[in-house]
Amino acid sequence: MRKDIMTENSRKNQDAITSTHNTATFSTARIFLVDEYADLQVYIKRLLSRQYDIEIVFNGIKALNAIAQQRPDLVIMSLRLSNLEELELIKQLRANPYTREIPIIVLSVLAGEDIQQKTLSVGADDYMIEPFGERELLARVEANLKITKMRQKAQEREQQLRFETEAVQQRISDILESITDAFVAVDHQWRYIYVNGQATRLLHKTREELLGNIVWEVFTEGVELNMLAYRELQRAMRERVGVKFEDYSPTLSTWFYVHAYPIPEGLAVYFQDITERKQIEATLRESQERLKSANERFELAATAVNCLIYDWDLEKDIVERTEGLTRILGYSPEEADTSAQWWFNICHPEDQARIQNRTNINWITQDRWTAEYRVRHKDGYYINVLDQGIIAKRDSQGNPIRIVGSTTDITDKKQAEQNYREQGLFLQNITNNVPVLLWTAQPDGILEFVSQPWIDYTGMDMEQVSQQGWQNLIHPDDLAETVKRWNKAAQTRQPYEMTHRLKRSDGTYHWCISRAVLTGDEQITPLRWVGSAVDIDRQKKAETALGESEERFRQMAETIEVVFWLSDAFEEKILYVSPAYERIWGRDREELYTDFNKLIETIYSEDQERVKAAATRDRLQEGLDIEYRIVRPDGSLRWIRDRSYLIQDADGKPYRLAGFAEDITDRKQTQQERQQTLQALVESEKALRQSLAILHTINEATPTLIYVKDRQGRIIMGNPALFRILGKPESEIIGYTDPEFYVNPADADVIVETDRQIMETGQMQIIEETLELPQGKSTFLSAKSPYYDESGKIIGLIGVSFDITDRKQTAQALQESEERLRVALEAARLGMWYWELESDTLTWTDQCKALFGLSTDTVMSYQVFLDALHPDDRQRTNEAVNQSIEEHMNYDIEYRTIWPDGTIHWIAAKGNCLYDSTGKPIRLLGVAIDITERKQTEENLYQTTQELRELNTELSTATTILEERNQELDQFVYVVSHDLKAPLRAISNLSQWIADDLGDQLPEENQQQMQLLQDRVSRMENLIDGLLNYSRINRIETAIETVNTQELLEEIIDSLAPPESFSILFKPELPIFKTARLPLSQVFANLISNAIKHHGRTDGEVSIWANDLGHFYQFAVADNGQGISPENHEKVFAIFQTLGSKESKNNTGIGLAIVKKLVEKNGGKITLESQLGQGTTFRFTWPKFR
Repeated sequence: MRKDIMTENSRKNQDAITSTHNTATFSTARIFLVDEYADLQVYIKRLLSRQYDIEIVFNGIKALNAIAQQRPDLVIMSLRLSNLEELELIKQLRANPYTREIPIIVLSVLAGEDIQQKTLSVGADDYMIEPFGERELLARVEANLKITKMRQKAQEREQQLRFETEAVQQRISDILESITDAFVAVDHQWRYIYVNGQATRLLHKTREELLGNIVWEVFTEGVELNMLAYRELQRAMRERVGVKFEDYSPTLSTWFYVHAYPIPEGLAVYFQDITERKQIEATLRESQERLKSANERFELAATAVNCLIYDWDLEKDIVERTEGLTRILGYSPEEADTSAQWWFNICHPEDQARIQNRTNINWITQDRWTAEYRVRHKDGYYINVLDQGIIAKRDSQGNPIRIVGSTTDITDKKQAEQNYREQGLFLQNITNNVPVLLWTAQPDGILEFVSQPWIDYTGMDMEQVSQQGWQNLIHPDDLAETVKRWNKAAQTRQPYEMTHRLKRSDGTYHWCISRAVLTGDEQITPLRWVGSAVDIDRQKKAETALGESEERFRQMAETIEVVFWLSDAFEEKILYVSPAYERIWGRDREELYTDFNKLIETIYSEDQERVKAAATRDRLQEGLDIEYRIVRPDGSLRWIRDRSYLIQDADGKPYRLAGFAEDITDRKQTQQERQQTLQALVESEKALRQSLAILHTINEATPTLIYVKDRQGRIIMGNPALFRILGKPESEIIGYTDPEFYVNPADADVIVETDRQIMETGQMQIIEETLELPQGKSTFLSAKSPYYDESGKIIGLIGVSFDITDRKQTAQALQESEERLRVALEAARLGMWYWELESDTLTWTDQCKALFGLSTDTVMSYQVFLDALHPDDRQRTNEAVNQSIEEHMNYDIEYRTIWPDGTIHWIAAKGNCLYDSTGKPIRLLGVAIDITERKQTEENLYQTTQELRELNTELSTATTILEERNQELDQFVYVVSHDLKAPLRAISNLSQWIADDLGDQLPEENQQQMQLLQDRVSRMENLIDGLLNYSRINRIETAIETVNTQELLEEIIDSLAPPESFSILFKPELPIFKTARLPLSQVFANLISNAIKHHGRTDGEVSIWANDLGHFYQFAVADNGQGISPENHEKVFAIFQTLGSKESKNNTGIGLAIVKKLVEKNGGKITLESQLGQGTTFRFTWPKFR
């Protein structure tokens, strides 16, 4: 049988041996052949011996002995039907760990499926049925050897990975034990299965007290109080989602930041003690609120006095300015350069030298400076400003390096002073005919004259008044202030005004306004008081009653947070809207009073039709309750709930609609956010089906930098947060030291030294480290501890770092902001105060005490404050303070204070109240500023306004008369033009007929005279037309339209038809702008026509160009003609003045006069540049229409 097999195989595979690959991939493999038949042994050995070492054994017992002595790489055994001991051999080989992995190939003539299955089940790797091919045997042997080798490598790799995993787990466990963050893991039954050291410290429990125990039995407060931690952790376990939250534990008196993730075993929880951060945040919020309130008050005060505040860094030449720059001068922050030179350049040229001299002297000798000068507004005009500054900082040589100050618009004050000077001259000529109480007195106050209205009003004549003395006529409460203002007016020679009560003959007092001025100059005109008084007693009483009524309504309407509105029941007319409209709508409520549609325009377009349909007259009378959206000026949307009801008059008829509009945006957003949250939870549940491993989750998710270094300072492990902050991939960080990736080598030196100390001393350190990274400088709070091997030897360190840059910067910014506020308040002369309500402690700055005339050592209390107020203002001020505290309103009031010297000053005070978390008021704070001068100016401006109104009435009357005269003049001009032109046309026609009839019969001398006659007639007609146009200039208004200058010039030149040899050139980029087309066309036509007519040659050249001067364009018309001598430059613009022959019919002498009048009428100027023989250039400016 063996022979047959061999013969058949040899016949079938004659070339098998020669075709097999000769490369001895497994040339060192040893193969044991277990078979008792020599022919098969020889056959197989011949096939395999070229590539493998073959050893033959005859039975299973010998095979076991041989394998025990030297382990083969492969066993081939033959299975016979008469002897199945080979199966036992396979079992023994597989049972022995030494031989368990040896591959076994079984050769058998038995082809049954059962025997094959039985052989493979006991441990054989392959089963070949005889007869088999040579190539098949070689392939099976090679495949089994490869599989075995791969299996061995896999086992070695698995073992290596097992070792590495154990090492990594040990390393991570060490990290978890060394980090300052706490970490625990719980199973699905809420039993603790892992707790790191930091967790035991934060929870104040030992591992034994935690491990194996249920969380909610150890910490019962979570369930009992239904804490956020209990709810969120239950949700994370139930929904298998990650959660992050902050919660406070009353039992541990600790705030925790918690980050929990689901893991296969249950839940992983990472948490930190953030109690200190919470305290810092609370302190920071309180500081920020104080700073915000102070800044708001400061901005309000700056707005109240119409000033801008600046902060000038002289070293960097940077000036920071508040929004007052836009309010006072019209420049936006983007338009204003931050350098001091920009400000100096917009100062009036006449004031610049004085400003420079003042600053040079003041900065050397003083720390404060005050100056008044003029500054150019964005629109081109100048305003008067008061500049008050303080040198906040000097360098070591005493040179100023930082100046803080304020710039106040005092234009109105300057104008008021000018008006008063004019008023003083006017009052000298007042007689007793005016319906006011007039009087004059000597400089010492002895009355010289009182008018009849005075006598009628007081019931006392001049003699009675002289006997009593004018002081006895003033109410005792008003006398001191009246005397003070009298004395001040006498010293300053300025008018004074006083509202006081005047005594009548029946003993009653009536309110009046008294005004007086000391006139004369002691040399020419004797000094004399000239004064007047006006009865305002009825107005005073009416104002008091009206003020009380309006105040009650205003307090009610302006206090509520919703918009209260009132409208006509039958017309679309708004009668009242409360200030809450401006806060919610972000728009000026005044526009609603003039245009009801302004309200409709603010409603979101998709809601307008719905609101209009709901707001019909019938529906409104039933009452309206509707929700809609509005669009604020910044484009944001707000939800409004609007409710209205009908108001009836005494007869029961509807006449008013009242309503309340409430901002419900937050409620709407809450509903929307709840829906979005539910949707997000559904999506998150899908995305988080596969949870991350617990350790990987912590490593990837924490914002804390975690890293491990060896003794040489090389980073051998780091988390993604470390790679992100260093801005490098992992491959450029792992294995490198600190000096190799930090921007500043000095930073790395400090870190290296700290690490060396930790690894040498074995002591953990917590330090702050400031590093210069690619994205900028950052500060970290780092905790580093030594890292030990199994023998206790320090082999490196483990570190964790927290980025505290924002916290450091915030603290620094807060300190700098408070310092700037202090300096700015001092520079602006604002007094600051705050009242601790619980301790009843009132604190004022020195500047605030100065505003009340108090010394800096005055001990302040609320009663001292009230005593310093004018008696008439105390109750009102006290009520405003109480209202601000009780109703959460801003404190905003103006009142009078009486100084120790008896003088009265006006004060404006603003402030607000701070409350604790329960709503209890804890502090009232604010600022105060002296507005006495402003109050006096307001009174002065009121009087001046009344006088201007009277003058305006007279001016309107004069304007009407002038318009009538102009109409008459127009009619006269047309009549004269017609009457003069009629005979001229007759003379022209008659002379032409004579010339045509006589023809050549006229002597040459008569022909010349006839031509001269016709030229004179033509010149007379041109002269009349010029006069007519000249008279019309100031009375003809033309429409504004868009004018293309080049197209306009082409039309003009085409109409003038210059000689073909004459050149007219346009320089590029002539403007296209809005203006009156006709007058501009007339100017260009006259100038171009003159250049052609008076050039002197037919081959001349005219050039036209334009320059942009901001608000104007400057046009130029230049020729290369014969020129004009300088002494004739002014003459050419005069009417009827001509430099050419007056006999010429084209020389009327009116053209340039018309040009000049047109340019100046439109706000421009025209100039002439010329020399004889050098051509002429006319330049004129023309405004841009805005």
